[in-house]
Amino acid sequence: MKLKPFTTILSALLFTSTSLLCASAADKGDLDDSSMFAYQTPADGKQRVIMPAAGPRVQEGADAFLTADFLYFEARQQGLQFAQTGIEASTSGNPSLPEGKVFTQDYHYDPGVRVGLGLGLGHDAWDLFVQYTWFQQNPSKIVHTHTDNSLNTLQATSNMGFSTGSPLTYASSSWKYRLNMADLELGRDSYFSKYLALRYFFGVRAAWQNQHFNTHYKWLDTSNANAETNTKIDQAMKIFAVGLRAGLNGSWFFTPNWSIFGNVSASTLAARAKTTPKDTQFTTADSSTVTTNEYLEQKVSFIEPVLEMMIGFGWDLWFEDDGYHFGLKAGWEESIWISNNKFVTIGSQNHGDLAMQGFVLKARFDF
Repeated sequence: MKLKPFTTILSALLFTSTSLLCASAADKGDLDDSSMFAYQTPADGKQRVIMPAAGPRVQEGADAFLTADFLYFEARQQGLQFAQTGIEASTSGNPSLPEGKVFTQDYHYDPGVRVGLGLGLGHDAWDLFVQYTWFQQNPSKIVHTHTDNSLNTLQATSNMGFSTGSPLTYASSSWKYRLNMADLELGRDSYFSKYLALRYFFGVRAAWQNQHFNTHYKWLDTSNANAETNTKIDQAMKIFAVGLRAGLNGSWFFTPNWSIFGNVSASTLAARAKTTPKDTQFTTADSSTVTTNEYLEQKVSFIEPVLEMMIGFGWDLWFEDDGYHFGLKAGWEESIWISNNKFVTIGSQNHGDLAMQGFVLKARFDF
């Protein structure tokens, strides 16, 4: 009985806020009750409800929109380890060593851009949307010798000129990644409920990836009077992929202008990778004498699944008598490219996935 006044007040507040939300939305013709119940009458004479078109839409416009996204991403790819500690390089004895560590590149966040153009088709509220994505990253890492001579290579073997058991004095690695990607979508924005708008789409994707994985070792050649010797392993990889893509974007409006959104999509791409590794060796004292130990070309065809997810907050504004719309969205995006690493590997190194994640600021203008 004591809770009755509280529940009464809460119910009144909820009813009032909902009424204000619907009234405000009705002013711009998006979330009003009349638009939520569209009917079609089939041959049997029965009325059936369909999902009405959602927005953002403008009055008497060209049914076109522009998008521009700022990306701040970090990309990581499995299988790029290049050195480790914790294993004794000397074959004499087995002394106690400190806990070892596997070294890879120092990853960081870098900016990127994504731009798009959409056009309403004038048929059942479907639209055609094309967008282009550009992103690049270049992480690297340098490791110097340890006093216990426990630094070991993970990318060079004896057939590359490296003498097994020779202590390393220096190891470095860099990974250059470039992504150019284009998406073509056919989609429709629909109201699933009064405050939930969904955009389902399908289309095609084409992606171009350019990668360089370069590793440099300096080691003391025990077979050559401990001369400091350099071994470089440089690999270049190009991947072109094209295939089908589909997804769902959802926005839940908790006020007429503010929303929480979530996007998810999946692609299956037919990919072709071309990798060209080159291994060279030279002594520090006589760098003019270079020996090429390995130089080959590898081509691989494969099917690559790609999964993408994003979540964040959105804000929308209509102006000039609803003749224009401007929207902003800010959120966190993650994607995974399965089995993307097609570099030539050695030993226990395995091909791995490519993962990208980071902050996205999206802007959209409808006219």
